[in-house]
Amino acid sequence: MPVQEIERLSKDSKKAQIGAAISACISAEVRGGMPQDQAMAACHEQARQKGAPVPQPRGGS
Repeated sequence: MPVQEIERLSKDSKKAQIGAAISACISAEVRGGMPQDQAMAACHEQARQKGAPVPQPRGGS
């Protein structure tokens, strides 16, 4: 499900805009029935695909 805020992201997006877009995306995905951890991963990946400077997740132990 495309989220407008994510669609507006680019490599020039500011940190606050990226955070707000990812937050909106996670909320939309969770409302749509996706588990929160999957929504977080999916939304971060969507932001990266738009070129936004989102750090890669760290590996867990």
